[in-house]
Amino acid sequence: MKVQTNNARVAVVLCTYNGAAYLDAQLDSLAASSRPIDLLIVSDDGSTDTSLAIIDRHLSDWGRRVSVYPNRTNVGFAQNFFSALRRVPDDVDWIFLCDQDDVWHRDKMACALRRGASVDPARAYLYTCRQRLVDAAGKFVRLSPQFDRPGFRSALVQNVATGCATMINRAALDLFLRSDPGDTEFHDWWLYAIVSGAGGVIDLDPQPLVDYRQHGGNVVGSPRSAVQDKFERLGRLWSGTSRRTIDRLLTALAANRTLLLTRNAALLDALISARAAPWYQRAGQVVALPIERQTPLDTVICKTFLIAGRL
Repeated sequence: MKVQTNNARVAVVLCTYNGAAYLDAQLDSLAASSRPIDLLIVSDDGSTDTSLAIIDRHLSDWGRRVSVYPNRTNVGFAQNFFSALRRVPDDVDWIFLCDQDDVWHRDKMACALRRGASVDPARAYLYTCRQRLVDAAGKFVRLSPQFDRPGFRSALVQNVATGCATMINRAALDLFLRSDPGDTEFHDWWLYAIVSGAGGVIDLDPQPLVDYRQHGGNVVGSPRSAVQDKFERLGRLWSGTSRRTIDRLLTALAANRTLLLTRNAALLDALISARAAPWYQRAGQVVALPIERQTPLDTVICKTFLIAGRL
């Protein structure tokens, strides 16, 4: 089934917090999109810099097509995105997530919408593209990893949906609105997990369509090299930081199990049970779990840390 995207309403959800340094460039790239944006929703998380003034200066580019919502208190980036998504009007068909410090390529939205056009609109759909990692000055560093094995058994232990590169359809947004992400730490990971868990489509575009800026103020970013990335992830695993993240994700998914396919709910239960088991029982249970990361080696490392109680 081909979905007509020419007449579809498209919204961009932009979340800001003290993003004045790079916000002009991000807003300029949105305004230059080959596919016009029908609605820009800005949710500011209590900025104390000139972020809101910069947005106000750009209002003439958008007219009535922009809605700005300043939070009364700082709620954190994930909850800020969740709040913004809940503000998307009912007549919007496609929703793009947008950070405050990147640069979108001119055809990013058009390319995403073309890929989404073949999906049944009744089925939840999440699109995410590869990124050009750039430094604070916009100089190219490297491409983000190319993932090709999406799904719920991966989403339980790894996020492959980078927020600044993600688009969802109306069905995915409606699924999100029926869910309660609780204190999940990452909005993009939650969308990936709940859409894949409910049997939705996860579409990984190998084409890099965002300049993903890496700088000292990133909440989440990528190291300058793939080797450094591996070591940093191992450090998070050993320190227990990743275990806390997984704890919150699995707890939230368990609270929303009625939204999951039966087989995915069963896999979730098996992982939760294995993590809680004594180590001498945990090993066999973890080895038998059909969970995976994006490479066989990463899957082995993941299961090793699960057995050791670090994940």
